Amino acid sequence: MTDFPSPPSDHAHRLRQLLDLSIPVAAARASLGGDGSDVDPVVEMSRAHVLSVLQRFVSGDLSAEEAVAWAESVHLRDDVGLPSGDSDLLNDVLIEMSNPDLFGTLGETSGLLISRLEAR
Repeated sequence: MTDFPSPPSDHAHRLRQLLDLSIPVAAARASLGGDGSDVDPVVEMSRAHVLSVLQRFVSGDLSAEEAVAWAESVHLRDDVGLPSGDSDLLNDVLIEMSNPDLFGTLGETSGLLISRLEAR
């Protein structure tokens, strides 16, 4: 008899949808509810997630508002883990993305943020 992996939890699936931005941010937020502060990390964010959002912004597939909303939604969620070697970088980039009033608009900063993510 073959063992099949158990299906991913519904919560993990919704978090992946948010990280991948495969559904609108507002829909992902509504489906997750709360800020994930009552749960240990369920999924791990990677550079690829952040790069994908920034590249989609640069190519015109996402508005600045959508990219900022995504960064605000994933930043500081306790149920989204960051890889130990990249946690400082990803945390810094998410802070900058989610605070355009402090760090500049994504139109001004996206190229630098992408370069920083691709440099390591």
